[in-house]
Amino acid sequence: PPYGDLRFVSADDAPLDFEVESWNVNGLSHVWVKVPELSLSTTIYALWGKEGVTEPDCTSDGSVWSANFEGVWHLDEQNSGLGAGEGIFFDSTGNDNVGYEYVKTTDKTGFIAGGLVLSGSAEYVQINNTFANQIWTKSFWFRPVKNTGFQAFCSLGNTRTDGSPDLYLRLNADKIEVLAVGMGNYASVDSFIVDDWHYCVVTRNGQTLRIYINGTQKYSGTIGAERGKSYLYIGAGANGTFQGYMDEVRCSSIDRSADWIQASWLNQKTNSNFIEYGDPETYKLPSVNNAYGASDVTGNSATLNGSLLSMGMSETAVTVYWGVTDGGNDMAKWDSHFTWDAPQIPGDFAHQISVLSPETLYYFRFKAENEVGVAWADKSSVFITSEVWFDQVFDAEYLGKVPGEVTVNRKNTLTGASLNVYYSITGTAVEGVDYVELSGFVTIPAGETSTKITIQPLQLDTMTASKTVRLDLLSGPAILGDPSATELQIFVENFGAWRKRMPIEFPGYTESESLTNFPVLIVLENTGTPGGFSYDGFSSGTYADLRFATDDKRTPLDFEIESWDPSGKSYVWVKIPELTASTTIYALWGQDSAKIPLCTINGSVWTEKFKGVWHLNELNSGQAVGAPIFLDATANGNDGADYVKSLDKTGLIGGGLSLNGSSDYVRVNDPVSDMSNWTLSFWFYPLKMAANHALVSIADTIQSYSPAVYLRLNTDKLQVLTPGSDYTNLGAFEDGAWNYCVLSREGEYLTVHLNGTERYSGRRSNLGAPDNLFLGSGANGRFYGRIDEARICSLVRSPNWIQTCWINQGIENSSFCNLGVVEGNLAEGTIYFIF
Repeated sequence: PPYGDLRFVSADDAPLDFEVESWNVNGLSHVWVKVPELSLSTTIYALWGKEGVTEPDCTSDGSVWSANFEGVWHLDEQNSGLGAGEGIFFDSTGNDNVGYEYVKTTDKTGFIAGGLVLSGSAEYVQINNTFANQIWTKSFWFRPVKNTGFQAFCSLGNTRTDGSPDLYLRLNADKIEVLAVGMGNYASVDSFIVDDWHYCVVTRNGQTLRIYINGTQKYSGTIGAERGKSYLYIGAGANGTFQGYMDEVRCSSIDRSADWIQASWLNQKTNSNFIEYGDPETYKLPSVNNAYGASDVTGNSATLNGSLLSMGMSETAVTVYWGVTDGGNDMAKWDSHFTWDAPQIPGDFAHQISVLSPETLYYFRFKAENEVGVAWADKSSVFITSEVWFDQVFDAEYLGKVPGEVTVNRKNTLTGASLNVYYSITGTAVEGVDYVELSGFVTIPAGETSTKITIQPLQLDTMTASKTVRLDLLSGPAILGDPSATELQIFVENFGAWRKRMPIEFPGYTESESLTNFPVLIVLENTGTPGGFSYDGFSSGTYADLRFATDDKRTPLDFEIESWDPSGKSYVWVKIPELTASTTIYALWGQDSAKIPLCTINGSVWTEKFKGVWHLNELNSGQAVGAPIFLDATANGNDGADYVKSLDKTGLIGGGLSLNGSSDYVRVNDPVSDMSNWTLSFWFYPLKMAANHALVSIADTIQSYSPAVYLRLNTDKLQVLTPGSDYTNLGAFEDGAWNYCVLSREGEYLTVHLNGTERYSGRRSNLGAPDNLFLGSGANGRFYGRIDEARICSLVRSPNWIQTCWINQGIENSSFCNLGVVEGNLAEGTIYFIF
């Protein structure tokens, strides 16, 4: 290309990655440059005018977009006009997430170089949704040409017209609106101006959704967990397509800061105000630097590294100087030197020296010289023929955002100058997601023996497992000492500060199958015995300081409090990553400053394919007007509508639902309509034996005589009905007692379990996918009794899972869970003595 000799460098002449989006020698050219650290004082340089060079790899390999970008689409590729779904819209990141064009308009008018023009008649771009689904940022520019009707300009769905998208942005007349999973209704974001470009950014961090318009936050709200929709649609959604212009679509795997978003808007909208372009200068002198400093340092040798960036206007020689004092730009004040005679070409230079003194601080500096004059590297670099090492490691915490620290050290006899130390970063924690990105080097200041590397956690919306950050010193301006590697933990919380802990085992689970992410019920109450559980040890007065951890006593477990009663029983659901016969977990409490963790309210316990979980313990008004008061404990927002007049809240686990047998029921809209495999479970307690007591039905309406599934009590029998079949007797149930019922659908097969035992399994055609779930109601009856703990999930639970739920939640809870002796939680760790 004609820009083969274009380059960008930082103020210290370090090369910068860049990408040319458009090049027009008769007009505007658009170039993206990755600036390592942008601040008010940042200066970079553009260079050109060198023969015999070609464009660098960074212009085409996605290097510009390495800062957590998952996809970047400039949308300036020329489409054919056929709208045939060709993968022509190139992803600039190098991740190969191409955009498929369904666009017949061939106009390429855009905001930055070319862009996308959509007619409003079923034109859009489709991108496979392989992106992060819990923490992300999506951004784009749009320019509407009308303010009437519905115009969808971004959605996450399985189809272009998916009526239940994970994310949907649209224009409604003159307003921007958003709908996301778990919201229920559209929310207004902002107004817009017709025929003007607008910059829209949507960020997600766990359950928090934020939307920015033209650099300013306009919306913040709580949403549910994404369901893994297949595609990202640009210009299309459930009830309309966009008419206008779109450009510069980006997806990132982090929650971009408000400053980043505003800077992007200002840079792209008012470029000439955001950037000050200086006057071009002709460089006659050469340009040289010390590259990344010295390397391969031993007690008596080192390699001195530099780079010739430009020869200037004539043949150039390169020299490196070194010594035990800094000679600056006075050649006579240096102890030694080595010269590469002219002519030299730009590139890297390295010189190995082997007659050095141990335990000594050295300086070096590169110089380039041509007919015009002499140019020195910006400043001298330092190396020591002595060791550097890690020391004093302090772990970090997520929830308190407590930073971790590790020190980098050198001997106190070699502190005469600052020393750059380089390191690599690995571990299970992810930079920019779990903690603030690190630079990869640190400077020990002059006069100091050490400096700190700080690991600053980023706040997460859910409790996750503790993670690690490993640092390894790299070969550089010092000898690698011992230790040259260190690893610190980022704990969700440092449970060493909790004063009480209690082991919990599960002797009631004896099966060989491991149950993954199993929500186990823990029942807490005062035992009144030495070493037994007592509410007296809580510091918060409530359960704010309650935590659960795996058997390492460090890794937190998600949990949810269904009910808390310091004078009686408290019911707690804890998600066990892997429940086996040998599983042990710990309950911890007794921490003064602890706050209630988000996992108790954001559905984190119910991630194992749960679509809805209803504890049914909410107080109803008795008006039975359909208010959505029965909350879905998952993040999916499938709340149950209240048509219950009975005010009795007697339940099996922390309160439940009492139904009067004549009019009471609960309705949940659309819980299984898109699933051919599912499991529905609930507890029921009949208060009388009579004909046609409807327990549950999955049907379009409450009076439907053709439900997908209808379960009822008929005198002393449990019966099931599906389309095209008669009632099937499932045997007797326990009268005047709690019964655990589970229905599972796998394609055309239906299975029913009662109290942990299979009662029926057979093929049932025409199961269909009706809209609603009705608890306590069906076509020809109502239930008189109590219902508790209703759940729906999108897979078929195993017999072991079903039986374990029955045992754990029922009267055998105390034998299923063994609450051990309460221990004083003594601090664990390493004590450093410094002499």
